[in-house]
Amino acid sequence: MPYNRKRYSTLFLSALLLLHGAWISQARAGIADILASSRYRSAQVGILVVDAETGKEVFSHYADRPLIPASNMKVVISVTALGALGSGFKFKTPVYRQGNVTNGVLKGNLAICGRGDPNLSGRFHDGDALHCFRNLAAQVAASGIKRIEGDIVGDDSYFDRELINPGWPDDQLQNWYCAPINALSANDNCISVGVRPPAGSSVAVIGLSPPTRFFEIRNTCKSGRTNAVAVYRSQGTNSIIVSGTIKSGVQGGIVTVHDPALFTTTLFREQLESAGIKVTGKTRLIGRDETVSKSEKLKVAEWVSGMPETLKAMNKNSQNFYAEMMLKTIGAVFRGKGTTKNGHEVIKEVMTRLGVSKEHYVFEDGCGLARGNRVSARLLTTLLAYSWKKPAYRQAMLDSLPVGGVDGTLSRRFRENGLKEQVFAKTGYVSRAGSLSGYCKTKNGRWLVFSILVNDMNSNGEMKSLQDEVVRYLVKNF
Repeated sequence: MPYNRKRYSTLFLSALLLLHGAWISQARAGIADILASSRYRSAQVGILVVDAETGKEVFSHYADRPLIPASNMKVVISVTALGALGSGFKFKTPVYRQGNVTNGVLKGNLAICGRGDPNLSGRFHDGDALHCFRNLAAQVAASGIKRIEGDIVGDDSYFDRELINPGWPDDQLQNWYCAPINALSANDNCISVGVRPPAGSSVAVIGLSPPTRFFEIRNTCKSGRTNAVAVYRSQGTNSIIVSGTIKSGVQGGIVTVHDPALFTTTLFREQLESAGIKVTGKTRLIGRDETVSKSEKLKVAEWVSGMPETLKAMNKNSQNFYAEMMLKTIGAVFRGKGTTKNGHEVIKEVMTRLGVSKEHYVFEDGCGLARGNRVSARLLTTLLAYSWKKPAYRQAMLDSLPVGGVDGTLSRRFRENGLKEQVFAKTGYVSRAGSLSGYCKTKNGRWLVFSILVNDMNSNGEMKSLQDEVVRYLVKNF
């Protein structure tokens, strides 16, 4: 029979398609075997795996079922922020003078204006929580201001003042992962309390980080035979109570701040004074009917931070505070006011543009702590696949996600040969619900997008085990 290029090309393509079909069937059978384990039968599980380049489904298991995503809500926030704000978006915290400067004296107020930046902390400055405020104070001094005959005003009007999401657990609001949300925030709206044994007195020595006069300290902690230190904040106040006994070392804890905007404004004032700038007025927040002129000629200082580092801080170690700040920033930019509802409305518009119907989600917060959140595995893989197709977004997401066996919340998972550095994924956990969504690179160099949501299991370890088995199978068998 004479050679027929068209005929043999068709046969070759058909053979490839058959092999691809066999490969997909094998994948489905392997993952189905994992799910059939008696350990996992009681759980609700939603899984979707797609080829990152082609978008073709590799495996699907109840992929359209909305489940509690836990911190995989941060995937929703991350991708929406990249799509809506862009990878080059800048958070800015300007400082404006309200009055004229004569001979170094400002006859009026100085206002620091919060615009939702979550990075006013020591996270990117060797742990120096006051670095940003020291920098702002230096800029104010460089502008020629030596004395302020007015108030230091905190303008937090960019967001609403609903500091706590109503879906968060009431008994955990002093913990760092329930930090309040405000347009003008510092140090993740938390304070670290260090407790040391007494030094020439009857009570323990207390230190705050960052150091500030903002808090009242009520200290009854004394030297004892054991380290049994209790640190908490009196509800509705910024009074920190330290009690118990201390034997050795540095003990203590982290508590959230009651009034974050006033806390931030106080830190700014204290650094102004440290820079030699005298302030005669009060430290206060902007009044209900008060406004701050945003004229460039009145701006005397500004702190700026970017999107990539913000996403990395949010996702690597699952910082709830960052996700909520990002959600309200999205609402402020596109709806004129930073509220949870406005942020969610923007996200819903993005979902519609990507073809995700409203049956796939219920949004209650941005970080995933609220148990009322529901998303499907299909929604999460749709967002992750969308980011993959845009090089700038792809790199921003890969850089922000925990890397298996290397860092963040995956530092102790996927550590074995063949898996280390091959998994880039966001973890999530609340009681009886765990999640893992992201990207993995297989042994054959293929990139896959995946989402694994597990609900109704009592053991966090078992939920992780299921997720890890599925991802391990994907990496090693494709």
